[in-house]
Amino acid sequence: RSSCEVVLSQLQKKGFVSMHSYKKVRRYTAEDPKSVLEQSHRKVKTLESVIPNLSNLYLKSTPVPSVRLYEGKEGVWMVLEEILKEAKILYGFGSADALYDSIGDTFPDFRTRRIQKKIPVHIILKDTPRARQRQKLGPSELREVRLIQDAGESRSLIFMWNNKIASFSFNNQLMVVVLESKDIYESQMALFQTTWHSLPSYKLSPTQA
Repeated sequence: RSSCEVVLSQLQKKGFVSMHSYKKVRRYTAEDPKSVLEQSHRKVKTLESVIPNLSNLYLKSTPVPSVRLYEGKEGVWMVLEEILKEAKILYGFGSADALYDSIGDTFPDFRTRRIQKKIPVHIILKDTPRARQRQKLGPSELREVRLIQDAGESRSLIFMWNNKIASFSFNNQLMVVVLESKDIYESQMALFQTTWHSLPSYKLSPTQA
């Protein structure tokens, strides 16, 4: 009896049965299936009517920043593939030497596909002979490079796109940390733009112009 009461109570809440009392005895009656279907339609229409307001509240809410960690060459390439899939323009700063010393054997494939997808790059690199070479080849590879002096001994590279920041570490263990946050992205982009505009742009030689 107790099990039946639990089941009937659940069915009543769902609208499949109705209950009325007669001489202190509860009597349950099955609802017409058509009326159950009509109730479901009314619930759907009610939900549809409030969806616009719920969507506005969702868009106004501040999403919690997400952080992902990848390791090894396979992890690095997962992030590079994400960039190729999503980015319209790519910003970055760091060490070209560290990048090419670590994954230089496969990175040209990323560059080729980036150019095919017409994704331009604005990047600030530590001033080295290799970075100067990247700067010189920049105009032909949809890349603008500006060089910074005395950037320390950091062996890292940061790419930024679509509210995402990917920090590549090329030390003994390859590692990438991807942070997704609109607020943090905008603050980092403000710092990037300030630094970018303080550095001289690359001047084409007469033979390149």
